Amino acid sequence: MNKIEFSDINKFFASIGLLLIGLAIFLPWFINQNSDILFFDKENLNTLSPESIEIITKQQNYLLILSNSLSWLIPILLFLGLSLLCYGLWYWKKRQKVIDQIQDEELRAKQYQNLTLENRKEIKEEELKEIKSGDIKTDVTKYIEIEDKVYKKLLPYYTVNYDAVSNVRIGMYNYDIILKSKYIMVRADLILEVKYFKAQLIYNKLFNSTVQLLQSVNHYENNLQRSTIPILIFVYAIDSENEKVLEYKEKLITYSQKMGKIIRVKFFKEDELDSLDHTELLVDN
Repeated sequence: MNKIEFSDINKFFASIGLLLIGLAIFLPWFINQNSDILFFDKENLNTLSPESIEIITKQQNYLLILSNSLSWLIPILLFLGLSLLCYGLWYWKKRQKVIDQIQDEELRAKQYQNLTLENRKEIKEEELKEIKSGDIKTDVTKYIEIEDKVYKKLLPYYTVNYDAVSNVRIGMYNYDIILKSKYIMVRADLILEVKYFKAQLIYNKLFNSTVQLLQSVNHYENNLQRSTIPILIFVYAIDSENEKVLEYKEKLITYSQKMGKIIRVKFFKEDELDSLDHTELLVDN
């Protein structure tokens, strides 16, 4: 620490303490380096002007006073310096623990953590637990297959402009697919959330999915400082749901507009996925 630190009161005390300790070490060296001035002989003094003699005399007096004071001045400087240094470091350390916790939390909020297959299964089981099913494990497997199918359909076409990742956790939020723009000043990141409905489409669940995506997108933008385009993809299996799709889509888009972030909402039948063009998954229509 080579200067007084004003950014934190504890750093300030520690820096002052170091300065006083350094001063205690510097003073004897300073007197030794300037000791020649105390031994000016009379012949040399007689060759100087009265003004020069007065200056040298004052310098000699200052050095003598300082030299005579070292026996009590150095212990005081060392005591004060060590006291301030220890005080500043002690409370600085306590404060630093809080700062480290905050920084660790911020780092976790920005880091990508890959979700394992087991993690994904647990998430899907939690999501599907309210749905009565003869075999929830089969539904979870189907759900994961559909997510992977969407990801694989996109992957070959966007490597020039995007880095694609799937099934990651950033902070406390999970992300199905992220197409991270390589040129953020030109185009935003695309965040896709895939939801599968084996049974009837339930508007409350569609709405909850929209809210969750808005929250995760907000977290992503705030912590990574990147703009996004959120895309919500609903895959359903029952033909009778076709007539409800347009109504639900308009409601969800209207809600997202009110919340200040327009979501692209897509509905696809399960048996349509294989024949879909990749652009249909992303482009608004």
